[in-house]
Amino acid sequence: MTSDQVEQFDLLPNPTKLSDSRSPAYEARFGNECWELDAIPPDDLVRIVQEAIEEERTDLDAWEEVANQDKRERKELAALFTELKTKYGKGA
Repeated sequence: MTSDQVEQFDLLPNPTKLSDSRSPAYEARFGNECWELDAIPPDDLVRIVQEAIEEERTDLDAWEEVANQDKRERKELAALFTELKTKYGKGA
C-alpha cells in the first residue's frame, strides 16, 4: 500500500503493534502509525492488484502461451476426472 492510496481511500491510521518483531524497523522507516490493507474496499484492491500485475507483464506472447497451456491442462484434468467418475462411480 502506498501513501497515495492511504490518502485516496481516506484510511485511518492504527498504532504499530509493539509485539510485532518487525515494528522497530517499520517505525524507524515510516513512524509509529500503520494502515490495514484490508481497509481498502475489495473491488478497489482487486483493481490495484490487477493493474500492478499488468504493469509487470512485458512479454504478452509468453503470458498468452502460459494461459493457453493452463487452459489445456484444465481440460485434460476435467476429462480425467470425468473418466474416473465413470469408471469408479460418483464418489471418485
